[in-house]
Amino acid sequence: MIKKNLLVAYEGGGYSGCIWEWNFFMFDAKGVYHDIFSSGCAGIYDDAELAISVVDSNRDDLMFFRLDSKEDVINFSKKMAGSLVESVFRWMLENQMEYKLWFECSICEQESSADFPVSYCLSHMGGIVYANTELSCEDCHSSHTCLYCGEFWEDTSNFGADSGYCEFCEKDHNEQKSEGLACVS
Repeated sequence: MIKKNLLVAYEGGGYSGCIWEWNFFMFDAKGVYHDIFSSGCAGIYDDAELAISVVDSNRDDLMFFRLDSKEDVINFSKKMAGSLVESVFRWMLENQMEYKLWFECSICEQESSADFPVSYCLSHMGGIVYANTELSCEDCHSSHTCLYCGEFWEDTSNFGADSGYCEFCEKDHNEQKSEGLACVS
């Protein structure tokens, strides 16, 4: 397998006794190895030779994504939990990897390329693990966030029509207005 422009997900470890937590490494456009996240007993860490042998091994726990393929990068964003995608994308941007990072927004279902996708939807992943499973684009994240308290809401049907407040802040704001305590806009 060509070891350039390649993102590899593998089961590396995690906390003591855990062997299933997803770990990531990549080979950039020049074929240089980069450890993105490694943990536990099977983490590859900074061992480029081991990473190469793992790629060549065809282990069942490996997933490969071509970083120079929009389709593969979107596929990565769909297969992995949103918080993992957000972390890998953040690492790539902070380390100035020059790839266009694509994902599909879970709210508007549009393909998006942003500096940082926002993960949401905290879900139980088994054991003691909770993780955000979904990704939203910047526009959807903004339109689903209460302008007063800053909380993200998947369902905005109860947002105040004019205020952009969630139902709880809208209620508080209306009570304060009726008591003459809130600024009327």
